[in-house]
Amino acid sequence: MDIESLIVEKSRDIAREFIRAAKEASSEEDVRYRCNRVIDDFINSAGLKIKARNEYSIEGGRVDSKYGAVLIEYKKGSILPDQKASGTKAVVEQLKSRFEPFSRQSNIPPERIVGVGLDGDTFVFVMRKGKDKWDISPADVTPATVQRFLRILVSVGARGRSFTPENLVNDFSAESLLARRSVQTLYNSLQNGNREEIDVFFRQWKLLFGEVCGYSDNLVTKNAKAFNELCGLYEIKDANPDHLFFAIHTYYSIFMKFLAAEVISFMNPLGTSSLKKLIDASTNRQLKDECEKIESGKLWAEFGIENVFERDLFSWYLNLWSDDIAQMIRNIALRFDEYDPETLSVAPVETRDLLKKLYHKLLPRSVRHDLGEFYTPDWLAEYVLDELGYDGNPDKRILDPACGSGTFLIMAINRIKKWYQKHQFEAGFGPGELFRKILNNVIGFDLNPLAVTAARTNYLLACRDLLRTASRVEIPV
Repeated sequence: MDIESLIVEKSRDIAREFIRAAKEASSEEDVRYRCNRVIDDFINSAGLKIKARNEYSIEGGRVDSKYGAVLIEYKKGSILPDQKASGTKAVVEQLKSRFEPFSRQSNIPPERIVGVGLDGDTFVFVMRKGKDKWDISPADVTPATVQRFLRILVSVGARGRSFTPENLVNDFSAESLLARRSVQTLYNSLQNGNREEIDVFFRQWKLLFGEVCGYSDNLVTKNAKAFNELCGLYEIKDANPDHLFFAIHTYYSIFMKFLAAEVISFMNPLGTSSLKKLIDASTNRQLKDECEKIESGKLWAEFGIENVFERDLFSWYLNLWSDDIAQMIRNIALRFDEYDPETLSVAPVETRDLLKKLYHKLLPRSVRHDLGEFYTPDWLAEYVLDELGYDGNPDKRILDPACGSGTFLIMAINRIKKWYQKHQFEAGFGPGELFRKILNNVIGFDLNPLAVTAARTNYLLACRDLLRTASRVEIPV
């Protein structure tokens, strides 16, 4: 059994054992002993090479237990799922004080250390997300929060993965178990769910997909070899072509919305990110409510961003909500939680299309080409802009009438930012006016709703360092 399946399978029993320890343990040491025994059993069953170090000495004190770069402090009934509670605050401060000395002693960056407070009833997760920023997440012990804890344990506290095309492809493309399982879950829901619940979404998608790339049942029959390659990629036999393509597009759409949610998290470091709320949702009903906020656009509206996403064709999974879909959402959110939003601030002027490479890996090359889907490589986009004589002057207008995932738009925005760096002193306007000019003058269109979602997400990423300068944003794609 793979580790992902084992985490899901074991999480309910582990949550039950932790809660039992909280009720029956007579001391803090007893809580530690009981919980460590459960954790060690999981590590052994997963075949992991992680050794517990108890009463681990570091400069200034001792850590109750250490598993790699995961530091655990146990308490007896003093932690509450409330950051302001005195017992919670105390264990958080204790964990924070461990980061720097442990980092020096182990030569592990503080951003890659995870602190966990646990009293059997309640977790509190403590992570460093930047020089002076902390991510503090108290939560009741439930199967969902145990899954989060186990995921952290499996990754040995390796936090702060960077948002690069290479990392995203490794974690979210069809080469990953996460993507294959997610597409299978969505496909099964389409096959077995109440079709009337999603008929409008599905028919509209099929109509648009056909208009964009000439997709039809005849095309699949004509190119059976390519379609069989696609089925083999997702380990689905005798697949319904319509449902399989719709499932893949939906997975990609969910990924993009979660990525955009991380950009919003980056904008608002003092608030709780929407993905964190997905992870911390203690019931599947609460999880669905949080997904509704993302899909409906309410999340973006709170920040004055009006049209990143509205309830679109790919939100159908909410109509067929089930335990399997809920687990899929949790798994995707947990994988995103391994990334550090702070890495989004690295070299924003050199932004590239983060989504193009991932989409290429969701559909085999032969399938994409049979569908007539060809995406512009970065070097060609740069060449075309050079031939246009486009120097990045923000008062010049540029339109891509078939923008796909937004490669030309991103390159244009990069040139504008470089132009501004060179001319900002004589330009006579600040970053807020620069952003207004970008929104007015860099414009894209596309018939494909999935491409529009990708282009809007990439546009948001390309302008992420300017988002705070505007009270209202409407992305011109």
